[in-house]
Amino acid sequence: MKNLFFCTISLIVLTSCMNSKPLPELSFGLSIIDNEGYDLLDSTVENSFDIKSIKIYYKIDGEYIWDYDARLDNPGGFMIHDEYPDYSTMQLTFSFNSIEESSNGTTTSLIIKWEEGNVDTLTAEIHKTNSVEDISKIFFNSELKWDINSDEESMRYFIVTK
Repeated sequence: MKNLFFCTISLIVLTSCMNSKPLPELSFGLSIIDNEGYDLLDSTVENSFDIKSIKIYYKIDGEYIWDYDARLDNPGGFMIHDEYPDYSTMQLTFSFNSIEESSNGTTTSLIIKWEEGNVDTLTAEIHKTNSVEDISKIFFNSELKWDINSDEESMRYFIVTK
């Protein structure tokens, strides 16, 4: 009976792994500074964004949907990092979570609502190689901010001045 149990569990695990598709690496980070270079994600800075007010809307089936799940460690769908020693600003990190294919190529997009009346759009072009999907370009309000071909570190990160 014990052997039958282990064989059954092994069979379930093996068959579930056979159909798995590699998860796309669609995460990236950005920092927001003002015209004087002050970090707008740092709550100790005057006139910075209220982190609790930031909302991420993902484009899913042509419609922007607010990403919020109270059960998660990061219920708003993003994280704020301040432990990067190479950067002088805090970093907002998140992932694109839906991909749309069209005649213009494969893209994904989201909207960041910083506060009422202050909204930005991010769009990424997705490059597919065999079964792997990866970000090749990121646009912030239609302006190219990151390109895999020109980034020496290949870290998906950029700074925006607001």
